[in-house]
Amino acid sequence: MQQERDAKRAEKEAQEIYEREQHDKEISMQIDAKRALISVLKDPDSATIRNQNGFCGEVNSKNSFGGYTGFRRFIASSAIVAIEGENMDSSEFQKVWDQICK
Repeated sequence: MQQERDAKRAEKEAQEIYEREQHDKEISMQIDAKRALISVLKDPDSATIRNQNGFCGEVNSKNSFGGYTGFRRFIASSAIVAIEGENMDSSEFQKVWDQICK
């Protein structure tokens, strides 16, 4: 009886540790993506990011004329930053979005 309770407790603790590690990994991925994205924007201080999930999300920031661009989808990592309609053809962006951002 006691062994069963101990086994269940150990299993529950292992699951909680796994979930915490996955959550920490997701947060780290989002932070890395945000840093990469901010580094390529004309006015990083003006950026508003929404609907971020991992490497993908939407960003609104000021352009070189000082006007806001409106929210555009982005895919960002330390290796590449793609902003819809800016540095990648729209159809190509959509293909990558569908593969990575689901």
